[in-house]
Amino acid sequence: MAALTDEAWLYYYDPTIKQQSSEWKHPSSPTPKKAKTVKSAGKVMTTIFFIINNCVSTRYRTYYDSYYTNVLRTMIQHIKRKCPLPRNGFLLHHDNARPHFACCVLDVSQQNIVDILPHPPYSPDKAPCDFWLFPQLKKPFRGKRFAS
Repeated sequence: MAALTDEAWLYYYDPTIKQQSSEWKHPSSPTPKKAKTVKSAGKVMTTIFFIINNCVSTRYRTYYDSYYTNVLRTMIQHIKRKCPLPRNGFLLHHDNARPHFACCVLDVSQQNIVDILPHPPYSPDKAPCDFWLFPQLKKPFRGKRFAS
């Protein structure tokens, strides 16, 4: 069994993209004016763990190695409840972010027989979440303002 994890920033205000604000118009009518907008400075990190056909956990907050260790423990407990782990554990894929390779995170993964799949450094390849999951997650939030 393999699990994937990834994280992305969600902004308190993220402007709509051209595709979302497009509208039909007659060829002879002028193009509509659109004001330039920028993302807000406020943002929150979302972390998601999932296994095939099943989202395990989603968390929203700033994170460090101690936080990621606690999230990893929680994720392992969720996986154990949803499907029994084989004796040889399971595979986990995440990128090369510093919190993912802190000593405390590696200790938790070894204690729970979690093999971490290597992610090539400076890889131009995106993680699977970047292609489908995060764009779908962010789409309903675009153009809306959140206080926190």
